[in-house]
Amino acid sequence: MALKIIGGEITGCIGAAVTLAHGTDGEFTDLVIRDCGKGIEERDPVSVLEQLGLPADTPHAEVLKALNILKGHIAATPEQKISLLNRSTLGPFLKRAADATTVAANLITLSTSMYADQARELFKSLVMKE
Repeated sequence: MALKIIGGEITGCIGAAVTLAHGTDGEFTDLVIRDCGKGIEERDPVSVLEQLGLPADTPHAEVLKALNILKGHIAATPEQKISLLNRSTLGPFLKRAADATTVAANLITLSTSMYADQARELFKSLVMKE
């Protein structure tokens, strides 16, 4: 999806003159923005926690621990993996998720996908920022 603005002037905004959804391409030609709180703002993407189905207050460290647990039990059955997740420190957050079964399935799928190492690195970097 793209937004094109060609020419014009935006002045006196309290907030942002232009807001775009995360990932939207914007093309601005001959646009003048003055006296606005922000010129162009990209709205926040959906958090990785929300994409997994976890509550927003789930600590990234707990997700990282859960992914590491799953990595150590690759040969376990899906039922065993769900049990491991429920007994882990992520368990209380899983119980508060709208659909704990889907969240567990998402984590299990992620842990065995070709992106598993990247996901662990992402959560490591998020933990370091906290």
